[in-house]
Amino acid sequence: MAPVYILSFLAFILPSTVIASTIDTNKVNTSELKKVNQTFLYGSWQCAGSMEYKQINMSVTFDYKLNFTKDYKSSGEGIVSFGFPNYYDIDYKLTDNSTWNINNNEIIYTSEDLQLTNLTYPELEKIVNLEKRVPTRINESSKILKLTSTQLTIQTKSDNKIYNCSKI
Repeated sequence: MAPVYILSFLAFILPSTVIASTIDTNKVNTSELKKVNQTFLYGSWQCAGSMEYKQINMSVTFDYKLNFTKDYKSSGEGIVSFGFPNYYDIDYKLTDNSTWNINNNEIIYTSEDLQLTNLTYPELEKIVNLEKRVPTRINESSKILKLTSTQLTIQTKSDNKIYNCSKI
């Protein structure tokens, strides 16, 4: 098991809650970025994607539904799967309640109640104890590269990757 790497992964992409498919950084022209209309953010978003961590031989996939409200709160729920070749996959249910704010085309999140539940091998949690190792409160900020009524594209400060979500 690699609980340290899993925690590192969680610290990088889960606090932002807007976790999604990675896209090519070279295709986004940030010089044309205009001030975002935060009303486009209100409502539900579907975010899904995957990442490979070759140095530790692990893959991560996620499917996450996120809701932003006008009172600067958000909630999310989804499945995060950690894959270990030649071993097994572990699925976790992730839920989060956060507050958010937009400042200069940057969205700032504060996860106030982050919870992770092992769905695949609950008995494994007695050994790994990942659910208790995940901090319940995390701060993160991301640059908004694109926000329309149907698409959200961000670049997180923690891992500098670009993610995309679609309005549902």
